[in-house]
Amino acid sequence: MGTSLDELLDLSLEELSNYTLTTMARKAQRVRDVAAAGYVISREDILRSGALSIPEALRMVPGIEVAQLSGNRWAVSARGLNERFANKLLVLIDGRNIYSPIFSGPLWEDQNLLMEDIERIEVVRGPGAALWGSNAVNGVINIVTRNARDTEETLISTRVDNHGGGRIAGRVGTQLGASEYLRAYALMQSGGAQPNADPTIRDASGWQARRAGFRFDGLIDGAQLTVSGNVFANRAGDIWQVPMPGSQQNPYLNLTENSFGFDTGARITTRTADDHELSVQTYINYNRMRTGELQAERTELAVDAQLRTVLGPHDVIWGLDYRWLDDRFDTQMPFEVSPASADYGRLGAFVHDEITLVPDALKWIVGTKIEQDERSGFNWQPNARLIWTPAEHITLWGAVSRAVRTLSRTETDMTLAIEGVRSGALWIQPLIRREGGRISPEKATTYELGFRQEPSADFRYDIAFYHTRYHDLRTVHSEGYSCPAGVAAIPFPGAPAVPGCAPNTITPYVLLEAHLHNQSILESTGIEASANWQVKPWWRMHLNYTNQRLEAPTTNDPIARVERERVLGASPRYQVGLRSSMNVASGQKFDLLLRHVAKLRHGDIPAYTAVDAAYHVAVSEELELSVIGKNLFDDRHPEFKNSVPDTPTAEIERSVHLIATLCF
Repeated sequence: MGTSLDELLDLSLEELSNYTLTTMARKAQRVRDVAAAGYVISREDILRSGALSIPEALRMVPGIEVAQLSGNRWAVSARGLNERFANKLLVLIDGRNIYSPIFSGPLWEDQNLLMEDIERIEVVRGPGAALWGSNAVNGVINIVTRNARDTEETLISTRVDNHGGGRIAGRVGTQLGASEYLRAYALMQSGGAQPNADPTIRDASGWQARRAGFRFDGLIDGAQLTVSGNVFANRAGDIWQVPMPGSQQNPYLNLTENSFGFDTGARITTRTADDHELSVQTYINYNRMRTGELQAERTELAVDAQLRTVLGPHDVIWGLDYRWLDDRFDTQMPFEVSPASADYGRLGAFVHDEITLVPDALKWIVGTKIEQDERSGFNWQPNARLIWTPAEHITLWGAVSRAVRTLSRTETDMTLAIEGVRSGALWIQPLIRREGGRISPEKATTYELGFRQEPSADFRYDIAFYHTRYHDLRTVHSEGYSCPAGVAAIPFPGAPAVPGCAPNTITPYVLLEAHLHNQSILESTGIEASANWQVKPWWRMHLNYTNQRLEAPTTNDPIARVERERVLGASPRYQVGLRSSMNVASGQKFDLLLRHVAKLRHGDIPAYTAVDAAYHVAVSEELELSVIGKNLFDDRHPEFKNSVPDTPTAEIERSVHLIATLCF
């Protein structure tokens, strides 16, 4: 049934470092053997910490930025450049890509998985594009769910909180044959609204979510087969700033976001007659979302195959994949996508060779992925890594990698009105239009160096340094003023000339034309550190620290300058996290999580310190009761100012959650 929460603290730090991670090399590896900044959040970590969502669990990882925007909306990124749709972080669930090519990032509010069914969350900070392809620029997160063999029992869980939210979830599992297992689950949850920093804006961020799914695992003629499927329907309030040029206003409108989606897929892993390991995965994703005047619909079909073989000192994995995507938009100003529908395919191939130079001491790893699609053209994403283990508990590694990010249709095909401003008698309305033609992908080259050590049986630490140079970044440049079509002009002798307007006339507003370009560069330098200390047999402490600096050239363009300040100011200079896990008595567990996040210049978000706590009591073998507190020593605080889309800054309140879990 897996390691119990009590047994977690009985494991030595060395045993914990043997947790496997498959994301870095598409094969099982111990974290201590990975030539990258890898981290594993175990099932026990998730349950003990009191994390109620995947983003909350990711707060435990150094180098990962997590900010709560409102009730169920999050901004999550790795190594800076944070926003609601963080576009340089690739997220997988059991190897299934949930990165949305419509919005350039995952929609975390749609990933409301049953937390009890997550086996682990694997996090690789830094580029993973040589294996996983485009958009794995700053990191890869792979959420691995539990094998159905480990969930034969029936689970019923209820949760309530002091803001009127809660969750009810159920799961059943069964054994179908000698080695075939099946589970099914369903959950409903809801959350109350969060207050806005501006009290004049009425809050409307309450939400409801429903989800159900199944997973089958079994051996079929010696091959391991997994089949899974999920369906969800969510409804949430939101507030967007929607420019209205005709009324010369930038009002905040209360909107309702309705989303629906499903996925289903299968993966089979077997050994061939010549003892090679073959794995094939296929899945389909469908999502539909409507918010106000914006409706987006996406269908994705993917097939991925890989073959692993060992030839002397070479451990080689190579593979092919194909993704077909179809998206459709129904929009009107201030958002307008043209053409309204599009479909395209992306073909990819990769090879990864791990070469043993000195057995058990030195390995050289090289590989690349190439991709071709009609929107982004041809892209290659190589990397080279070296890992040296001079002693049993000491590891040094270094890497050089190249990665690309492909732009979404909402970036390349959308005309977007952004916040207008008054200048004297004129109302100036910026209007971002597509440039026309292909816009090349964003590119990044990253240099990394890491060191990890276990100086004693009770202490270990891990440090990673990185420097990334981004180029061909998406940015917006203003092209001058123009007269809006179909707007009546008023005679005004001596009025400044505006292209498209009759001389000596003035309109209620003028347009500031802007276009999307790939002309920006940015550099990021940082350090990430984590440490684990077994203080007592019943008490373990975890510390993580991140420090980073982002730099970009200045610009005189007014719109590009605003974009530059938003990007540079949306990530904290440093973060500190401290977690304490204690078995205070038989069947009783107490965890504390303290985090400090430096200020954000964008949105004038002040630095904050938050403390979360989780207390679990096993009433019997079948029943566990939990009390979870969030933000205990602060009544409320803001964490992020979202600008894409522009929403008011919410303040995250203190909350207390009561949970009862019955497992039999």
